[in-house]
Amino acid sequence: MPKPRRIVVVKWRDACLCGPEYTLKDCLELNMPIYETYGIILGKDKTTLRLACEERIDIERFRQVNLIPIESIISIRTLKR
Repeated sequence: MPKPRRIVVVKWRDACLCGPEYTLKDCLELNMPIYETYGIILGKDKTTLRLACEERIDIERFRQVNLIPIESIISIRTLKR
């Protein structure tokens, strides 16, 4: 059986859809939410980091896969076991 992969915490900003109506002042005060997502890095390319939150080691299957835009990432750190 393969050994478990390292678990990371990815801190990133997400674009959001705000509604229904705001004043200009309200709009200028809006900020993108910041998330911390825990998981296993499956891969990345120029635009996207692929992170799985669950892994079935015995059959090499993954669930809860997040696609995070590279430009949105603030930091990535390894969790200590």
